Amino acid sequence: MIAMLIKNIFRKDIKRQLLLNISVLLESIFLIVFSMIFLGFSMHLHQYFSLSILTLSMIIFVIETMVFKNKDIIDLLSSFLYFFSSEILYCLSDVLGKKYLNIYIDGLYFFLFKIGITGLIPLLIYDAIAYYCGLNDNYHGIIKSIYESDIKIRYYLLNLFSCLLFEIGVWLTIYYFSPCHFIILETLGDFFEIISLMIENKDNEDSFELGQKITFCIFYPIMIFAVLVFNEMIILNFCGLSYNTKYYIMQREKTERDFLSITHTILSEDEEEEEEEEEKENDDGYI
Repeated sequence: MIAMLIKNIFRKDIKRQLLLNISVLLESIFLIVFSMIFLGFSMHLHQYFSLSILTLSMIIFVIETMVFKNKDIIDLLSSFLYFFSSEILYCLSDVLGKKYLNIYIDGLYFFLFKIGITGLIPLLIYDAIAYYCGLNDNYHGIIKSIYESDIKIRYYLLNLFSCLLFEIGVWLTIYYFSPCHFIILETLGDFFEIISLMIENKDNEDSFELGQKITFCIFYPIMIFAVLVFNEMIILNFCGLSYNTKYYIMQREKTERDFLSITHTILSEDEEEEEEEEEKENDDGYI
């Protein structure tokens, strides 16, 4: 609820381009840190390499936005604080949800049902109080959308259904893979949003300059590639970047098991031969 309020109250004051440029980097850092704390996640060379590419790309995007759109340090700091205070709570929720699913055997859909019920009840109580007390629209919305909205019910249900599919998709990704895999979805989402803004080509504060468009077209594919490398969906076989990936760790474990098995078999055969020789000597001595 705190993260939702932060987004509702302050989102309109944050420049859209800075939202696109800062979000992925902060989400990546928070998901990695919380995964290390609560899930025992550890960083390796290929992941440091990928995170460096992601960080460098985001720094270039932010600098370009400040240069082309005449943003100052105040805009940057306000955007950073906005995302820091909201995304840290969302990322913590994702990682703790993964921790819960690892410990208990409720199943994903029952888990989502419990999250929905336990979150909806206090949210409705709060929203009703905010609505009937006449607070600003930024502080509520559920009750107002039911009584005062001009949106037709079919559009409302369509939006609800699409949000439901999105949440299920996010949690299926987290459940079967890891919270860090969500970074792939976020990076792709931002890239497609930037493409849609380029296609609209509106002459306003959210429009992109030619230099920005060129930079996005160059760096976003690199960022997507880096995120795939981070999550080991692509493995780079140079400079030791593949050594600590899960695939090659499993390959080494398999090789070691095979080696131990062969060694054990050879030792067993040697022991059997020694026992046979001892028995033969004993038999000869007896005769």
